[in-house]
Amino acid sequence: MFGAWIALMRTFAGQRRGTEPSLRYQKYVKNMLALFGVSELLASEMASTIQEMDMLTLEVLAPAVVDPEQEILRLSILNLSDVVTPGFPTDRWAVLVDTHFPWAHRYSANIEVHAEKPSLLRAVGYLLGLKSKTREALALSLGLRVVTELGWMADRKIAEATLQLLGLPWSSHTRRCLVEVESRTGVAWFSLFPTDLGAHTLIRDVRDVLLGVVMRRSGALLKMTARKETTHKDIENYLASVLPEPTPGTSFFNSWMKLMKVHWRLQQHDLSNILKPRSVLSHTWSVHGALTASEEYFVFPLYHPDLPPAVNYGGAGRLLADEVLRGLFYAPPKDQQQGARSYFVTEVNETDDALQQWSPYHVDTKALLAALKAYRLGLNRHFPDTHSAKWSLMEDRLFFVASCYALCSSGNHMGDFYGDAEQRCNIAVKALVEFKRAFQCYGYKG
Repeated sequence: MFGAWIALMRTFAGQRRGTEPSLRYQKYVKNMLALFGVSELLASEMASTIQEMDMLTLEVLAPAVVDPEQEILRLSILNLSDVVTPGFPTDRWAVLVDTHFPWAHRYSANIEVHAEKPSLLRAVGYLLGLKSKTREALALSLGLRVVTELGWMADRKIAEATLQLLGLPWSSHTRRCLVEVESRTGVAWFSLFPTDLGAHTLIRDVRDVLLGVVMRRSGALLKMTARKETTHKDIENYLASVLPEPTPGTSFFNSWMKLMKVHWRLQQHDLSNILKPRSVLSHTWSVHGALTASEEYFVFPLYHPDLPPAVNYGGAGRLLADEVLRGLFYAPPKDQQQGARSYFVTEVNETDDALQQWSPYHVDTKALLAALKAYRLGLNRHFPDTHSAKWSLMEDRLFFVASCYALCSSGNHMGDFYGDAEQRCNIAVKALVEFKRAFQCYGYKG
């Protein structure tokens, strides 16, 4: 967050390529002050103060932010004051830490902390040690920063001013809302769905089929589980305690802080890495390999315990396999967004270490095959007496129909990264012997 803000402030302050300070930013500051009822006469003085403090913050914090130091110091708050930030009282650090982590226990001077960027801490200590009048001016600048970061969610006029400042269309506001809600609430959304539909068996089958692919591609061991298997037993009471029902008069900021607490607590329980269909988080889960499958996959008609296994594996299983495999790709460069379907990273060949370029619809074919294999694996595991090695053609037909339905029913919401749903369905099945055999296509020799 600091890095992005420093880059933004440098642009507006004219610190890049000898440019002049941005008139758009100056106008933005005055517009924001006007929204908060500041008179035009006072606004000019306050705007000048904010810009002066922006420059001071740039001078002090910018060098610390770009400092390449990677050392992480582990020491007590008492030693932190003596070693890292001499001159900044220990009791003030203790108060600051305790204030910003209210959900944790109270801190004392002997509590151990991890200092990731000592130079940044020294810079912050310097700013906090300035005279009270300067600190008040800094608070004004910081207040505008908070409004820029959070205010757009609370007031449409603030959102419009922020978008004008950044030169972005209104659609960017919608996407930013989705990103913030998804990243901050995480597993709290599970309260909207049934607690258990027996989905863990399907997830296990899909996971077992994809284990080797994920290991070869990312070196991570795929750990994909259903929501019920990963949440601790008292999750419902826990969520109620940290995210209570809204009450009359509750401020937006308090609600936001509650969501932040939920996010932090869930991270402590490794519950923040959630795989969702059509996620707006750009598949960042693929770095870790440990996934909690959202129950959004397990809703009718994609999945239901009373539906035939062919429908469940062709629907929910197909989408799960697709999301896992697609998560192995990096997002395309910004200048190639229009060709996102054709810009895929290379994949290690299964037989040697040579790199092989994946075609635009290679993921679709691989995901379909993985779901089909998981389906048959599930039949062997759970229905060994009724399903032998000879698979029913009718069940296979049902599987392929359910798979294409799952793609086409949600294709309008998936975007360029996924491509046209009809083509994804058709291209993936055309070359499959299993598909030709199931529908007894002309020319098939089985």
